Amino acid sequence: MAAQDGQIAGLSQNQATLPAGAIQAGTYTVTASGGADVGAFQATIPVGADIQFQTSVSELEVWGDCAPFTINWTGGDPDAWVTLSFVEGSDVFSGGFQFVNFAYRTPASKGTMTIRYPIPTRDGGNCNGAPKYRLHLVVEVEPDPSEVTTFSAPGLTLGGRAKWKYVHNFWPLVNLP
Repeated sequence: MAAQDGQIAGLSQNQATLPAGAIQAGTYTVTASGGADVGAFQATIPVGADIQFQTSVSELEVWGDCAPFTINWTGGDPDAWVTLSFVEGSDVFSGGFQFVNFAYRTPASKGTMTIRYPIPTRDGGNCNGAPKYRLHLVVEVEPDPSEVTTFSAPGLTLGGRAKWKYVHNFWPLVNLP
């Protein structure tokens, strides 16, 4: 488990990334003995269900000939959101940057997401001959912000928040002029 501690907007954050499958949908109790700044606390955290893809996302060609593409899934927590992002960047040796080209969000309960070609084309939508790139496609499933669990603990003046997230990574072929 890789634990990370840091500051976000001047506030302390503790975060850990667990191995795939380490946590499943259910309710968990987190107990901490406390320390110099924060006292002992216990929090009950509900974790929603992940989605199961019905579309073969790893073999997907996105926007081939500028056509919309659709991703279908089953499952997921009814109060969760599915966010699909195309992330582009360079490796560490080139300065190591990342940015999101396009991002889309829909309720997990919808079970489908259709995305139209995001860039207007001069010839009415014909993308024949446009270069194809392998882009990093990230699909995240996480609770609606209004459903994030909060808890209190001695020493936490603003309280704490516990949030879950499932992250799926793919590298489909993307048609971009």
